[in-house]
Amino acid sequence: MIDYNTPFETVAMPRDADETRKLIVANALSIVGINASKLETYKMFEDLLGPVSSYWDLKRPFRVWKENGKWKTEGVSTCGVVARGIWRRVAVDMPKIYKDYNYGMAMIDEQNFCHSLKPRSAWHTPKKDDNILPIPGDYIIIGSGLTTHNITGIGWDGDKLVSVDGGRVDKKTGLQCIEKVERKLEMVNGYPYLVGTMKRKIVGWAQVDLLPYRSVAVAPQGWQAVNI
Repeated sequence: MIDYNTPFETVAMPRDADETRKLIVANALSIVGINASKLETYKMFEDLLGPVSSYWDLKRPFRVWKENGKWKTEGVSTCGVVARGIWRRVAVDMPKIYKDYNYGMAMIDEQNFCHSLKPRSAWHTPKKDDNILPIPGDYIIIGSGLTTHNITGIGWDGDKLVSVDGGRVDKKTGLQCIEKVERKLEMVNGYPYLVGTMKRKIVGWAQVDLLPYRSVAVAPQGWQAVNI
């Protein structure tokens, strides 16, 4: 079973779409349980989040508030940068993810990148009654405003989407962690929603078989045995 203790190896990036999705799902499974509260996984968390000009503020709980008409934050919300870290491991050929992170741009950068691809965008926005859903490996955005959240789908269990999520909160310390999550699919007026602790609309997702990749990726050992 792949977990955060599984050793890594470098592999040639697969040319087959299903193998690419296996590689993404395996990388997602390999980060479940990483927690800023745990000494043994703190450095793993920093490495996954990638380059930044200052430092990752993981030692304080994330919070956001309004003061004198301006939004302020403390700590860091990691959902978008965790999903970006998975893309970096599987060598998505998106130059921005290999440079210092520009705060607040996770998800925006990825969507813009997907839309810029030729001959067709890799981004799918659900249309009313189109009955198309994300599949394992896809990079998914749900919710809006302050409830916007970024997840990596790893499979369906009946009508439940199973995903790996950054931006989760350790119940004891309030610090950021990465968890496997299940949310029930609910169709509302022809559009897909995911229901967990709250109900959030599926905004859209990157179809990862349409993304460009570099030639060499990082993989947890045993990744080819992952079921998708």
